[in-house]
Amino acid sequence: MEERKPEYWRWAESQWVNPDIPDWHGKTLTAGVDIGSTSTQCVVVADGELYCYSSIRTGSNSPDSAINAMNKALEGTGIKREDLQYIIGTGYGRVNVPYSDKTVTEITCHARGANYIYGPEVRTVLDMGGQDCKAIHCDEKGRVTSFLMNDKCAAGTGRGMEVISDLLAVPIEEIGRRSFEIDEEPPAVSSVCVIFAKTEAVRLMRQGWSREMVLASYCRGMAVRVANLISREGVDGGFAITGGIAKNIGVVRRVEELLGVKAMESKYDTQIAGALGAALIAQGYVKADQGSTSAQPAGGMIAYYGFEDGSGSYYIKVDTNQCQRCTDKPCINACANMLFEKAESDFDGEVVEIPKHKQRMVQSACENCKLVAHSNDTLPCHKACPYRAIEHTW
Repeated sequence: MEERKPEYWRWAESQWVNPDIPDWHGKTLTAGVDIGSTSTQCVVVADGELYCYSSIRTGSNSPDSAINAMNKALEGTGIKREDLQYIIGTGYGRVNVPYSDKTVTEITCHARGANYIYGPEVRTVLDMGGQDCKAIHCDEKGRVTSFLMNDKCAAGTGRGMEVISDLLAVPIEEIGRRSFEIDEEPPAVSSVCVIFAKTEAVRLMRQGWSREMVLASYCRGMAVRVANLISREGVDGGFAITGGIAKNIGVVRRVEELLGVKAMESKYDTQIAGALGAALIAQGYVKADQGSTSAQPAGGMIAYYGFEDGSGSYYIKVDTNQCQRCTDKPCINACANMLFEKAESDFDGEVVEIPKHKQRMVQSACENCKLVAHSNDTLPCHKACPYRAIEHTW
């Protein structure tokens, strides 16, 4: 019988119940389910306090992953899904949570979750997920004020780290520690594509590099990419990292070095931030149903959609507060490439306009305008917006 190859990338799934809340009966119970590209978390909150959670591998079927995560989180607690008064789905597969009452983007949820995990001092959140990275700015209540997103490739994400783990036959939990078992810090791996990064790692090994040297190079490459992302807007106030990569000290310490700041520490699992934020937001909707007029999430933000290339960084900025004042959305028809579409705000349900397909669509649709525009006033979408909700960085 053929021996099964070890899966070095496979991290340990988990379940946790808060020992400081002995009885959940009579409390407001809500849940958040975060279906990511590589992992799924389910968090249950009781009267605004973290009660239990699970973290599992996302399978090939997102609805099944949502069900499995919920079952694992509730295991041994005595809570049934029917006891949960409101459930919010978030993450990459949020629309595939079959039992959710609402969906909210992971950007909103990670900011709220980080506010709980690290405290109200948090102002800058780096969410390092399985397929993308986000730099999020928030206020003292965990409400998003602006964000930047880099979804160029998995090389700067958790999935890329899993690929390198398997390639080098190093358990993923050991990568961070072993990346410092070197005599001298090597240059960062240059490839932004996970396939090319894998090829580069193989080349370095053939040149005589140790596994530790390759790991250090890859961790530094990831740190450089996310540090560049954050540097566009800067670090304001407390700096926190969420997501699975936050557990990798090889990346975290190098990010701290590049930014010149120390990341905040917490006793909580950083991987549950998105689901926790969703569960906390769900508490607000229960209170709203009970008659509170101030319970639902509210407020706008400055959303950034864009890309970078060899000639610079290019972003569309949308002020959702101003955008919500407009009902006709003339910018949609003003754009010759039909870049914009209407979508529901994650804050208060109002309809705003956002670029289709987020980052990637901007690069192709805005190319002609980028070449000829000298100011915002020369751009069709900007001129069409009666409230000047749209700005460009080119």
